[in-house]
Amino acid sequence: MEGEKNFAVSFELILGLDRDRLIDPNLDFRDPKTVAYFFRDLKYLSYEQVFFLFLNDHGNCLGHIGYRGAEHECSVVLREVVSAALLSGATIVIDIHNHPSVFIDGQLKFSPSDIAIFDKLKWMFAVFRIKFSDMILISGDCFTSYQAQKEEAERLKKLDAYQKGDLAVVENALEPESDKPMFIDDLPGEPLEDAKANN
Repeated sequence: MEGEKNFAVSFELILGLDRDRLIDPNLDFRDPKTVAYFFRDLKYLSYEQVFFLFLNDHGNCLGHIGYRGAEHECSVVLREVVSAALLSGATIVIDIHNHPSVFIDGQLKFSPSDIAIFDKLKWMFAVFRIKFSDMILISGDCFTSYQAQKEEAERLKKLDAYQKGDLAVVENALEPESDKPMFIDDLPGEPLEDAKANN
């Protein structure tokens, strides 16, 4: 699928997908919640769609480019995305796309192709000192962030065996002291040495 505009940038970011209201240019689109809110209508689509948002250092949206795909995939022309980012003068790029789902909690795992595209574009953008900072995924009534998932994975790596659930404390109370014999010498009758001598 070719981009909505070949090697060009749409500089008017529309609220949702098919509305006429322009987004406040002063909003900070580095916040995943802000991105997910304005693209929440992606959850209604039966096909995949991806947008790349081009931001300045303050998170203001300078422009975007979008692609429409099929039910379970969306082809992206990487050279178009990089060219569009350069034309916009962006220093930060955000990916926002959907995974069609009939479930309320959606399909919030990034696919291998999602991750491959992110890694490749991150390397390509780095050549021009542009930061490909995050990938936002909307599915069902939920959204997630690639960076948030990476941070959570790093947090889980630092957990100890008890926090991970590999070990669990099992508490057993000690029996109170009693007259119950515990040693051979405590047994009633002859001491052990005397018993051996008598034998």
